[in-house]
Amino acid sequence: MDMHKDSPQVCRLDVIDTGRRRRWTVEEKRRIVEESCRGHRQASATARRYGITNALLFNWRRLYRNGGLGDADEPGLLPAVIREEPLPPTAINTGKMGVILAMIGV
Repeated sequence: MDMHKDSPQVCRLDVIDTGRRRRWTVEEKRRIVEESCRGHRQASATARRYGITNALLFNWRRLYRNGGLGDADEPGLLPAVIREEPLPPTAINTGKMGVILAMIGV
């Protein structure tokens, strides 16, 4: 392969580890949001203190105001019900996605 003397060459490539993705609990998010709302210009300082972006903090603040920064972040389970006799096929209306015909029973 011909190498031109005028073309830039990469001599060394460093891989920079940015660390693992941090998982914040709902309680931590609430505490950080409440801290950021305490005074004038506290959002940027709070974001720097916890090593998060301003955009992420403002997203949490919006969720907090709208009541979305609650226990809904945690996945939940629904109870399973087992019936003795099988039920006939049922049409389930799923709204935008249309209708699904499901066999419900044992």
